[in-house]
Amino acid sequence: MSFLELSLSYVYEKPNWTLPHAQRKAILKTNLAVLAGLAVFYIYLSGAIVSGNVEKISKTKDFESASRELDNIQARLLAADARFSIGLFEEQGFYETKNMNVIKRINNVATKKEFNIYQ
Repeated sequence: MSFLELSLSYVYEKPNWTLPHAQRKAILKTNLAVLAGLAVFYIYLSGAIVSGNVEKISKTKDFESASRELDNIQARLLAADARFSIGLFEEQGFYETKNMNVIKRINNVATKKEFNIYQ
């Protein structure tokens, strides 16, 4: 041994708390199980992100096709100089509301017991 190794051996003592082989093996198995669980969670999370992106792309394509169809209908109506009526919109899939007076204006607020301006 050299003088340096001999002097370092007096300064840095070896730890005497080494674990038995069975405990080291149990810790290794636990760490591997945790690592495998984290890997599965990472794969699941990546799959969820990818499927969300695929769904977003498909919805964007559906929206673009519906938008093109609506633009074509609008162009045909403007070219034919057609009047916009309720029947025309009902044919396209829209519906007429049953109650047009959804918000009613109260003319005299002082006579009401409640203080709401709109009913």
